[in-house]
Amino acid sequence: MYIEKKQIIIHKDSSHPWTHKINTYNNMINRAYKYINNEEKLHQELNIIEKIAIENGYDSKFIRKLDKKYNEKMIMNNRTTLSKINAYKKEDNVKYLTYKYTYRNLHNIIKNTKMDKHKYKYAYKPNKSIYNIIKNKDECDIYNLSGIYKIKCNDCDHIYIGRTYRNFRQRFMEHFKAFTNKKTKISNVADHLINMNHSITDINNNMEIVEINNNKNDVIQLEKLYIYLHKKNYKLMNQQTIFENDDLFRYLSNIVSTKNDVSGKFNMEDRRYNSVHSY
Repeated sequence: MYIEKKQIIIHKDSSHPWTHKINTYNNMINRAYKYINNEEKLHQELNIIEKIAIENGYDSKFIRKLDKKYNEKMIMNNRTTLSKINAYKKEDNVKYLTYKYTYRNLHNIIKNTKMDKHKYKYAYKPNKSIYNIIKNKDECDIYNLSGIYKIKCNDCDHIYIGRTYRNFRQRFMEHFKAFTNKKTKISNVADHLINMNHSITDINNNMEIVEINNNKNDVIQLEKLYIYLHKKNYKLMNQQTIFENDDLFRYLSNIVSTKNDVSGKFNMEDRRYNSVHSY
């Protein structure tokens, strides 16, 4: 029941995926049509939903547009089941990639990638929970987390983009020990350093955290993405730099340049901060 005071749901300017915001109001509209049979009361309920939306930063056309789409969908569903069958067949061929929503530009970037041509769709998950917000952030050590990292050479501009399911500190030590023990076959970093007579110092000077993520499937795709983004403007120690997703990544690179991404103009610093404090 609506109470005559400001209703805080998900504000338009909040750092949530746009799909989550739309779905919040789609659920309210769906519930109104499902449980209210009286046309006058239904109209009143839709006005209340519109008022809630306005109080949370949306314009008056927002709910009307969602209401129109809902009715168009219901009309199509009632016409024939053939469209449903075709829709289900189409969905069977679509692959979904789950991505943590860490900055607001992500939705626009993904939207412009035209991933439907590659039979990919993105599903977002929230970045922060109540627990993440109230826990002591100072206790979080970034190097005890996992995800995508970058290692820089002391003596040249070569970099290495890698992934780890363990923590960053452990992974850096594996590269460092391979370098000191001259085991070039188990580390591309060690191979570069030894063959070029170059060096690295320690984790603070040579490792940069690119993205925090502990989901194995996410990390695999993210490593490929960051290798693709970096290889245009940087010399890589990585041996494998060509992947099956390069056509998909090409759309991303048209929107975001690697240098902007690394320098922070693409909100990389915000992503790293948000990611660190979400675990």
